[in-house]
Amino acid sequence: MTTDPFSNFDLSRFQTVSNLPLQTMVSMAKALEAAAPDNAPAHVDKVKGLMRDTSDDAEDAMIVRLREDNEGSASADQTLDIAVDPLWSLIRRRLDDWGVYMREGLNFVEDDPDAPPEVDIEELRDKATRARKISERLFGVGRLNFIQRPYAEQAQLMANVLGLIDTDKLEEDIIELTGPELLPMLRRCQVRYEGMVQARAMRIDGSAADLRTLRGRLRRLIVRYAGAVITMLDESEPETLDVVETALMPMLTIRPVPARAGAAAGEGEGEGELEGELEGEGVSVDEELGEESEDLGETG
Repeated sequence: MTTDPFSNFDLSRFQTVSNLPLQTMVSMAKALEAAAPDNAPAHVDKVKGLMRDTSDDAEDAMIVRLREDNEGSASADQTLDIAVDPLWSLIRRRLDDWGVYMREGLNFVEDDPDAPPEVDIEELRDKATRARKISERLFGVGRLNFIQRPYAEQAQLMANVLGLIDTDKLEEDIIELTGPELLPMLRRCQVRYEGMVQARAMRIDGSAADLRTLRGRLRRLIVRYAGAVITMLDESEPETLDVVETALMPMLTIRPVPARAGAAAGEGEGEGELEGELEGEGVSVDEELGEESEDLGETG
């Protein structure tokens, strides 16, 4: 009894491409090109060429994105952030420093006949009490954590604090307790900081959109290429099965590199733009090729 070599061939393994990161998709496309069968039909070579061109475009785009990210880390964005953070630390510290007048060791000043008239410990302690209440109302108890958040989140949290100052009419008290220059400086910096965040978001969103477009196109082309290669199967020529399986093996072996723990937890600014941006489990050969597998023109 003759065994049918095609009976165990699982076509479904090559009918979808998982929602992989762009870097992994490029690796898969390059591996498929390297494993391409010799003397393939023209329609296979055509899709392979489209896949190669899109893979090259994606690689170029990732290099541009890497350059943007690295330049951004030393850019005016970071310079502004480094300047603003200490101002918020300073205003809280000035409020909290009034607490020195509440120490028990200064009680003697209340009844000290030799104390100079400008040393009014009762007034100083009244200011210390007001400063403590304002500090707790604006910043809570503990570390000033919001200056360690990503840019966009920090911008909103700073805006919330400034809004609370206005809503609770604390400006006069804060100026009295922290000096006339600090709160106006923070307000001016807030305008610049929010502008920086908006410009940064537009820059990152535009770059991410380009990468999403390239990934979607490359994903479709890999599926179309697999469909084109599968048309080379000829049950009257069993050797074509090995040719097809060898040519498409990268679709089974290429896997994404596991993300580092910090990235998986969502840490860092602008991380994860390439992960999970396209919904769905995979792209179907039927969806991409239509009923006619020979209709292989670029539609992406």
